[in-house]
Amino acid sequence: MRLLYSRHLEHFLAVCQARSLRKAAQGCGVTQPALSKSIRVLETALSVSLFERRSAGVVPTPAGEILRRHAVHIVDSARCLEAEIGALLGGEAGVLRIGAGMVWSVTHLPQWLARLHARFPKLQIATRSGVSEQLVPLLLDGELDVLVASLSREPLPQGFRTVRLPDADMLAYGRRGHPLARRRGVRLADLSGCDFVGFADDPQWHRHAEAAFAAAGLDAPRVLLHSSSLETLLATVAASDSLAILPASLGERAAAAGLTPVRLPAPVWRIGMGISHREHSAELAPLRELVAMACEPARAAMRTAGARGTARGQRGR
Repeated sequence: MRLLYSRHLEHFLAVCQARSLRKAAQGCGVTQPALSKSIRVLETALSVSLFERRSAGVVPTPAGEILRRHAVHIVDSARCLEAEIGALLGGEAGVLRIGAGMVWSVTHLPQWLARLHARFPKLQIATRSGVSEQLVPLLLDGELDVLVASLSREPLPQGFRTVRLPDADMLAYGRRGHPLARRRGVRLADLSGCDFVGFADDPQWHRHAEAAFAAAGLDAPRVLLHSSSLETLLATVAASDSLAILPASLGERAAAAGLTPVRLPAPVWRIGMGISHREHSAELAPLRELVAMACEPARAAMRTAGARGTARGQRGR
């Protein structure tokens, strides 16, 4: 029975209703030999005869009558299954589970969610925010469908796809009025003696910090407060002389909290970003839409760069 297809059962039910192979074949849009072959597939699989010829036409045998009762439900279930999967792939049903890094959750994700809801109003969306180290295992275990966050240290295993997004410039932020915020030409060495505030359970931050400061011959910064809340982190920096190293994309939110970037000659470090999902999930229309949204800034930057290059070329003629 595991080898049976709903197409064979549909042909079988058509014969039961028409009581004629010829009429059933016409109704199914196939030739009579093709219909007869389809019936034989069922008879071979079940090792029984399904029809017998009578003066009133072909009628189901006792075994055929048993199959008819079950086939009605099987075909109806197959049609419902096809409709439900189609709705899922088209974003008209189901749940899309999105994991987002702490910064993505408060910058781009809210706008993406609003657009997804407008595009797929019947789709349920569940979000989970955190640092990359917390979210990657959830993606691997199937608890998340898609993850937009900083890239993990190890590539994802086979069966997953990652679209690279623009790197994040990590800047040092302090409160307005912080001694370093008023200075120009601040060096990394000036930061090494400061206290820092960082996200909780974020070993990636510590690895980057240690590498950046070690490259300048400096000890890694002291992190005296770890917080799982961005608002708490910003408020703590605004109320103290502690610093925080955060993505430049948080500039507006940091400014609203009373912070300003320290004027270093370059970012403290850069972090690779990406949006990842299982390869087979690419069939889901909402997921494809989300990936396209995440890639919009990079595409816009490429278009702008191309326009500038064209303008320079025209001026040079």
